[in-house]
Amino acid sequence: MTAEIVRKRGVLGGRPTIAGTRISVSQIANYVANGYGTADIQKDFPHLTSAQITVALRYLDDQANKEIQNLAKASV
Repeated sequence: MTAEIVRKRGVLGGRPTIAGTRISVSQIANYVANGYGTADIQKDFPHLTSAQITVALRYLDDQANKEIQNLAKASV
């Protein structure tokens, strides 16, 4: 199963979610911000694979990098 991040109108207000779930990327971010790791997240969401969690974290990283690049371009 290929994990991916999707946005669907009517699902969690169109926020990015892990495909096939109603788990938002921001939920995963909150867990990580509070010091939880993949195994901890899977305890609360046993249907998530480690690959799905990794994809969510990569998505967050990509979005942060895009924002940094946009800020850098705006300050030139």
